[in-house]
Amino acid sequence: MITANCQGCCRRLAASLLMLLLVCLSPAGRCWAQDTDTLGVDIDVQGLLTASATYVTVSELPNAVNYLPAPPDSTDALFTTDFVQWQWGKSLRGTTRGNQASRESQYGLNRWAIILSALLKVSMSSTRTPKILKLIYHVGETASRSTQLAKLTYQRRRPFEVMGEHPWGQYDREEELRGNGSFPSAHSAYGWGVALVMAEMFPHLQDTILRRAFEYGEGRVIVGAHWQSDVEAARLTAATAVARMHREPVFMSEFEEARNEYYTVLGITPPDIADTGLPLGARILNHPVDSASNCYLADVAQYWQAKSERGTLRGDQAAADALCTSTDDLLETFATATGNVFTEELTPALYDVVRLSRDSLLKAAQQLRDTWPVRKRPWQQVGEPRMVPDTDSIHSAASAYPSFQGTVGWGVALLMAEIMADKQDVILKRGYELGRSQEIMGDEYASDVLAGRTLACAVVARLHAQPEFAQAIIRARYEYEVDPLYTPVGEVRARSIDEPNQWFTIDGKRLPAEPAEPGIYIHGGTKVVR
Repeated sequence: MITANCQGCCRRLAASLLMLLLVCLSPAGRCWAQDTDTLGVDIDVQGLLTASATYVTVSELPNAVNYLPAPPDSTDALFTTDFVQWQWGKSLRGTTRGNQASRESQYGLNRWAIILSALLKVSMSSTRTPKILKLIYHVGETASRSTQLAKLTYQRRRPFEVMGEHPWGQYDREEELRGNGSFPSAHSAYGWGVALVMAEMFPHLQDTILRRAFEYGEGRVIVGAHWQSDVEAARLTAATAVARMHREPVFMSEFEEARNEYYTVLGITPPDIADTGLPLGARILNHPVDSASNCYLADVAQYWQAKSERGTLRGDQAAADALCTSTDDLLETFATATGNVFTEELTPALYDVVRLSRDSLLKAAQQLRDTWPVRKRPWQQVGEPRMVPDTDSIHSAASAYPSFQGTVGWGVALLMAEIMADKQDVILKRGYELGRSQEIMGDEYASDVLAGRTLACAVVARLHAQPEFAQAIIRARYEYEVDPLYTPVGEVRARSIDEPNQWFTIDGKRLPAEPAEPGIYIHGGTKVVR
């Protein structure tokens, strides 16, 4: 057991851990599927090109600079995970898994046509499955573009550059990778974005498809082209791109065309999606980190880094986030972030989306939690009291893996960002911070929160496959975009707080007295229906 209470030692601990890692690394604790690279494909990429390769422009996509933290540098405790994973990846080169990663250094449509041909049991070609290929191409390129602004902003150097190596992937071109920002990984985003859409299209294969995409991203670490944090960030940006695509009629139309084409080619009836449950995280993600794993040292380093934020304004927010558990709590925290008013009475359609998604996200997280032995929470492992003692008995018995808050926070944020595209960056940032707060509080390790967010991406894809839920999303969008009752109050709300006795119209006009006519008004910082 670690027994330390000094908040100022995180960097010294991280440095010590890095030295230790140099001599005690192993590739244990991993699982993967064998690559099936036997089906040839005939793809005329030029035939797929249209006026735009993407469904959404870069300027319309969420900007990862605004909702994700900057990548860690080599002096940061958070870099420990990147260093561990770089060593892990390097140890696999020349193995079966390493050779798979080398083949999958091929970016884009051709590689994903090979992967999906095997998984979907149909040999794809430009003449046989043009609609499926077109969807893969445009989805992948849109997801890839979700990394662009962060790449340009941070210009992070790749592992092979930092470590004085050459990229190991057979399709990687060193001259193209050098100077092309490493964070986030566009390669990984392409695969994860395609997999999320394919998992939505084929829920009965969701776990298999998503696992292959998970490995596709891991391959970038193995070949030395990306750091682990580049790949993790890419999965999140790709999920935000898929959320944004669901607002586009062209995407929705081409999605249905591709789905119909698949079943027509096979000559079979689509299976009933009711027969498929939520994604099984144990089939998609790697094993949870335990104290015998080298990755545990990275978790500990990040624990001390997060602990140093206690006692700050961010720490106070983390304590408040620990109590954000119900549907009402979630609506309130996102309302505060966006400057809107969300309640069951005023925004019933949005309430339904949050309630339904929260229930599914928690269920999927519990399924994953039940798969593995209980993982002690950080505050238990280091022998500290919990920062919110009134729920000690509940949390001490429950496993830290995966983070419920990380799962629910990110999943709800993806759906709300789809509904409210004009607020997508602040919504995604708040959803990300809900998970980060668990690290600051010492309730979960960074790997627990990361697993929760990754699982949330899969659950949201499954929810989109449910027609009833898709209709709930449409109702919530209408409620937000069309019905004036749910428009933001903006500066009017702030003015009415400063002048609590005054009444205002919804567009900001001050009224001489309390209104007698029926309508929607602003009073005391809230909307009032008369």
